[in-house]
Amino acid sequence: MIPYEIAKVLRSITYPDSDVERMVYRARAVADGVVLEGKPELFRLLVDTVAAESNFELNRRCRKRLDDASAAVVDALNRAQANAQLLGGPTGSIRLRDATPDDLEGVLTLWRIADVEPTHTDDVECLTRLLDRDRFALLIAEADGQIVGTVICGWDGWRGSIYRLAVAPTHRRTGVARTLVAAGEDRLRSFGAVRLAAVVTETSPAAFGFWTAAGWERQSNRARFVKG
Repeated sequence: MIPYEIAKVLRSITYPDSDVERMVYRARAVADGVVLEGKPELFRLLVDTVAAESNFELNRRCRKRLDDASAAVVDALNRAQANAQLLGGPTGSIRLRDATPDDLEGVLTLWRIADVEPTHTDDVECLTRLLDRDRFALLIAEADGQIVGTVICGWDGWRGSIYRLAVAPTHRRTGVARTLVAAGEDRLRSFGAVRLAAVVTETSPAAFGFWTAAGWERQSNRARFVKG
């Protein structure tokens, strides 16, 4: 995902490669930026094209915009590749990726297995609305084709919020939860979040221990009110 202004710069360039051109013009606007989808080699060609355009640009201000666009694409690609990193797990390799609508039943199954405190928003319809609003909000950990971990990273333009950190019992104490939280933090900070908050079940000592060990501080002088 790249900022809107970077997408505008990319669309001002003529691309010799038709696949790169299609990738740029098929980019989709979402709440927090513009999504570019393509193979890594297309991103490399995109960066090379923007760099070449900058080399031939005589106007200093225009050259600066092109250089910023190239750097933004590289940064976005690095973040995407980091979110797809492979981790060692007890049943083989585990990878992180963005959830899709096809994953939602599996997410709900994991929440039941993981004994997540249920709410009336635990259904496919509500999760579909979440992805419609922000397709990057739900991050999952997957092992051998099975969902073994989730975290929801919400960004409202002011603060970042983390919900529904859940890990299958078979994969607890293996680093999955910590890696999900770290990826969620990186994602929210890439959107511009300065302050982050996590919703944690108060009756779970293990959860409190995890968040403390992860470097988070419990806020004792605030109460959370809900409606609905």
